[in-house]
Amino acid sequence: MSLAHPPRQPWWVYDLVVCWTFLTRLPAPRIDLIDRPLMRSAWAFPVIGAWVGVVTGTVLFAALSAGLPADIAAWVTVGAMIALTGALHEDGLADLADGIGGGRTRERKLEILRDSRIGAFGVLALIVVIGTKAAAIGVVAADWREPDEGLGLWALVFVMIGPHALSRAIMVAVPRLLSRAREDGLGAGAGTPPVVVVQAALALGIAPAIILLPPLPALTGTLAAVIAAGAIAWLSSHHLGGYTGDVLGAAQQAAEVSFLVALATTL
Repeated sequence: MSLAHPPRQPWWVYDLVVCWTFLTRLPAPRIDLIDRPLMRSAWAFPVIGAWVGVVTGTVLFAALSAGLPADIAAWVTVGAMIALTGALHEDGLADLADGIGGGRTRERKLEILRDSRIGAFGVLALIVVIGTKAAAIGVVAADWREPDEGLGLWALVFVMIGPHALSRAIMVAVPRLLSRAREDGLGAGAGTPPVVVVQAALALGIAPAIILLPPLPALTGTLAAVIAAGAIAWLSSHHLGGYTGDVLGAAQQAAEVSFLVALATTL
């Protein structure tokens, strides 16, 4: 919605609030709206992702500090992730799995993606991905060792930032790599991000891993996330002829779980 007077907030505040509103289910400050596509603000996706990592890492710290076993603390943490985001990305993953698994033609696959009902392929995809996330977080939590246990547990907060920041940045890159599978829906309405927005998002998405993680986990986690998201992009191009909003959610989930698995094997 365009307003007659110029927006009162700085552009970067506008972008942060818009991305906060889109990527989380928490209340946001009221802002003057600007008539422009979401992807022009998407440089802030990894910033919001980093915040999700801080919150869920704090949940993990609190659960472990309360004496919960690492496996149970991991499931509590995954539950916090889903609650914060309203299962936005998980929904995209399930829809894409149903579409690719249940449709024989491109048109039928796109039709299934529009269906709000979940099928067998979607359920199985969610079970595998969510279960793998919980298992990976549980391994990281159980194996974490520091001379000072308190500092060690608090460090888990920072460990959780990398996967969430990078996986949201990848959501910005996919629309630059693929064409739109259809000219309506969330993916089309969000627009194509300018190159500078993609560059900023990737820089902000990769930075937490470089700054907060040891070199080997940072490298393997980043590579695993990029490869997994690339596989989703390839599948979408092959089966759908491009991307949709569900594809972006599936790419985020693939990148996040792959990064977490890399952390579980290298930290």
